[in-house]
Amino acid sequence: MNIKYYDIVIVGAGIVGLSLAASFRNSNLKVALVDKKNILQNKLHNNSDVVALNRASRNVLKNIGVNKDFIESSWSPYSNMFITNQDYTSKINFDTDKILDVSLGYIVNKKELEKELTLVVEKSSNIDIFEKKENKSILNRDKEVWLSFESGEYLVSKLIVGADGGNSWVRGQLKIPTVEQDYDQFALTCDVLVEHSHSNTASQFFLSTGPLALLPKSNPKSYSIVWTLTPELARSYENLSKDKFHKKLLSASNGFVGKILESTNIRIRPLKMICAQQFIKDNAVLVGDAAHVFHPLAGLGVNLGIQDIASLNEVINQCIEKGTEVNDAKHLRHFERWRKSEAIKLISMLRVINDIFKSKNKIVNFFTKTGLCLIDNNSFIKNFFVKKALQVDFKPPKLSKKSE
Repeated sequence: MNIKYYDIVIVGAGIVGLSLAASFRNSNLKVALVDKKNILQNKLHNNSDVVALNRASRNVLKNIGVNKDFIESSWSPYSNMFITNQDYTSKINFDTDKILDVSLGYIVNKKELEKELTLVVEKSSNIDIFEKKENKSILNRDKEVWLSFESGEYLVSKLIVGADGGNSWVRGQLKIPTVEQDYDQFALTCDVLVEHSHSNTASQFFLSTGPLALLPKSNPKSYSIVWTLTPELARSYENLSKDKFHKKLLSASNGFVGKILESTNIRIRPLKMICAQQFIKDNAVLVGDAAHVFHPLAGLGVNLGIQDIASLNEVINQCIEKGTEVNDAKHLRHFERWRKSEAIKLISMLRVINDIFKSKNKIVNFFTKTGLCLIDNNSFIKNFFVKKALQVDFKPPKLSKKSE
């Protein structure tokens, strides 16, 4: 048999899996990163997909070796956020320049970030990459776990990490049950070129059909759009002519961006909440979307996944410091309690926000409008929300703190 031994095997080479591997780049741990796609082609391919990252995620990525020049030159910072309801009767303006003199967040090209993380991993002598591999099975044997490939190869490790997305193969192999909720909504995403400059402002319009987010890109007149719609509207809008689609978007944003000059890469996908009932099992751990998937209205999905890997890195380093194995049950249970509580808090908060703004109840709508106005006029409350937005976690891991 062709068998190779590792301390940690990571399944999934998206942003979360790559970040976890990169976090161990200077350690004595032997790490394997596995994916069915061609990982090294991350350096060659590009597209327009973006992710919204907060300050804490920026700190993590900087601390695990992502090139500083890439962060400074290729990330699109936004220091303002404009939030309003459908008829503009109430709104909030968050301006971090006036509060903390830092960016509220960053819009980053997903493939470019994966490329930079791949470069970090590839340069690390303690990390092996297994690409274009079809997984066959996972078998736990006391203090080790066996990952087999269809090719007949085996990777044996003390710990296996599922970082393989919402439809996690690892989670399925481990037979970990999930709690799921269909939001009965679709996300329509696209890129648009508009008449007015975005002035580094991210905007969120809470409409009766769902929130519309406008995320500023590096071009001052370009946005990435995430528009939550009913399934029927999403399918309808996807097939509209460009002229008709632009009119719909212009109307939904109340003319906020001026004329829509161009739109590209229109796609739709169903929205669903998924939360694994266990984040650990035997010698395995789930992180990122493999552990939790939730509504995109706050753009926090990737951020929570990055905090997962920073927390797991911290817990594994504690194992090493105390002379225990990386799969020590006590430490992994601590990781699970930590990350599960953060995920549940965020899922619950987003569910409440989504339900409130979807409500057609006049009393609920009245208090929503009143609440927005009160927040906008109270600098103390606004400062609180801005500081929370800069840091997803209520209990942040060490890697998410700014390096000296």
